[in-house]
Amino acid sequence: MIRFFTSKYDEVNLIIDGADITFLYNLYKDDHKIKFLYGNHAQQIFNPIIDDYLNLEIWHQEKINNGKNNFYDRFNPIGKKFGFDTFELMDECYCREESPHNLISKCRKQLESNSSAFYVAAGIPKEYKMDNFYYQRDFKSEDEFFNSLNLPNEYTVICEYGDNLIDKKFIENKTIHLININNISPKYFDIIKVIENAKEVHLIENSTSLMVYHLQYKNLMKTVKVNMHTYSRKESIRRCNSSNNSNLYLDMFLYPKLENWNFIYEN
Repeated sequence: MIRFFTSKYDEVNLIIDGADITFLYNLYKDDHKIKFLYGNHAQQIFNPIIDDYLNLEIWHQEKINNGKNNFYDRFNPIGKKFGFDTFELMDECYCREESPHNLISKCRKQLESNSSAFYVAAGIPKEYKMDNFYYQRDFKSEDEFFNSLNLPNEYTVICEYGDNLIDKKFIENKTIHLININNISPKYFDIIKVIENAKEVHLIENSTSLMVYHLQYKNLMKTVKVNMHTYSRKESIRRCNSSNNSNLYLDMFLYPKLENWNFIYEN
């Protein structure tokens, strides 16, 4: 969505709530139109007369009647400004306190997935999520990190943490080196080459697998086979142990489903 907005605006400011912006800076380092602002600074430079403001806190958002046409949220989708067909979904579509499994079928079909929900709310075509994705790889930095690991010729990549674990019985070759890439690199994207050169890749539903999914969809990294362990997330709203029991998070990898992805549902 951000890259779509750069085609419509001279500058796109992302308001940060105090989190580390290193990831975002690396993701958008190729586009000078994209800026980062902390909340208090944003209030100082935002011009309510000429600047558009988009609030995407869709899951627990209340309707705001401030009388300003340039304030956009899921009740006033910005997509209509660009001529897209938009519609307002009932509040039940954005209720996920208990579980995404409880969403009614109509809302589930319209939202499609956790990430697509933001596009639906903004009135931007869901297809733009994938079509406008881009990341400019830093091959030099990737090479330096890869070499620093001194890995053997054959190794298996996993990504797990805490209670969200991968059952090792699903790893085909149990005799080769095993490396867990969770938070292994100071620079998040430097793990790409490690994944590309692995004999086997086993991931869980998280930001790392989303990165790989998007990069492979846009042919920005090698299409190595990925084993997605759907049962590994233990949170009730994210755990999935059956192909008949998907959720808004896992669905982010299914629309579209890449041919080189293997989904493992049973632990």
